[in-house]
Amino acid sequence: MSKSKSKFQLPALQTGPLPLLGIREEARHAFLDLLDSCPGRKALVIDPSISGPLSMLDASLNELLAEHGVVK
Repeated sequence: MSKSKSKFQLPALQTGPLPLLGIREEARHAFLDLLDSCPGRKALVIDPSISGPLSMLDASLNELLAEHGVVK
């Protein structure tokens, strides 16, 4: 039995009908500004329902979080 491909494909970030690349960059900057507004080391508790979408902000999210003080 062959696996069927999804009928719905997400548009490319740069060439799609919506400016998704710009939206992603704005969300990334807002999230990092929020992290930076709390000085010192941080423990980030993330609901599983948003951990997937959060990883879309940056391919190297773990390193990015560490750079902004997140230790856990």
